[in-house]
Amino acid sequence: MTVAPAKSAIMVFARPGKPGLQRHPIVKIAGKTVPVVKETVCLGVTLYNQLYFRTHIIRQSQKARRAIDKVARLAMSEFSLNTQGRRTLYKGVFEGILLYACSVWTHRLINSTYRKHNLRAQRHELCRLFGAYSVTSLEALSLIIAEPPIH
Repeated sequence: MTVAPAKSAIMVFARPGKPGLQRHPIVKIAGKTVPVVKETVCLGVTLYNQLYFRTHIIRQSQKARRAIDKVARLAMSEFSLNTQGRRTLYKGVFEGILLYACSVWTHRLINSTYRKHNLRAQRHELCRLFGAYSVTSLEALSLIIAEPPIH
């Protein structure tokens, strides 16, 4: 087995709020030093060395918004979707991308910043898909559409 030093990185995990190692290990592969990084992507999950998952949550919500915008633009112009079709589109595309690997990072939604970021993205897409005014609250949208907020 060969390992490509250019594609390799070292990450030292630490407890949230606690400093990691005082000095990072030096690892060489084929005579080249492997860099120590604070953040990397592994199987689509953005890992941070203190396991905060902030970057992953932000990237996934942006990715979900871009994907649903493209699919909705195409679907709305070609087909006139009823409420059930829009709900299927929302659940299949938006929630599928947003909640990717949620079993890994969902414990971080206790932090109100992360939860608000997900809820803001959800409200924006529900307003857009179902034709609600932009000042409509997520609670009202959730009640009307029968889609619970993502917590």
